Amino acid sequence: YSYASQEHKKARILRYCILRLENGISDECVQDVYGDDSKEKDHILLGAFDGELLVGTVNLAPTGGNSLLLNALAVHDSRQGSGIGAQLVRYAHRVAKEQGFHSIRLMARSNVVEFYKKLGYTPTGTTEAYPQVTLMEMIRDLK
Repeated sequence: YSYASQEHKKARILRYCILRLENGISDECVQDVYGDDSKEKDHILLGAFDGELLVGTVNLAPTGGNSLLLNALAVHDSRQGSGIGAQLVRYAHRVAKEQGFHSIRLMARSNVVEFYKKLGYTPTGTTEAYPQVTLMEMIRDLK
């Protein structure tokens, strides 16, 4: 989907509900839905749909050179565990490779590290700690 489209607006709400509200991160994160999203103009925005319903979303953000940052993978509550997240990530790999990127990096919450390992990501050993969550950097070569 494209930036500032109806689908993009739906994706921002889905990300907020899944990634923020369910994880106890609230007030300052309202910016995710209602704040400035101009940084996403250059992102590759991907979604999974069931008819008109957006059931999953993921962003690929250019980081310079031949690398992307996989951001904000979110799957609707009613579809979690059905394989949509893995399908979206695999599709993101194909799109990135087709566009000439060589690697994808991400910051994973501890509860999804194994999910990303199954999709070919390797922990780099770098972590970022926040009051609500600790994130682990992971990378996948696309060559």
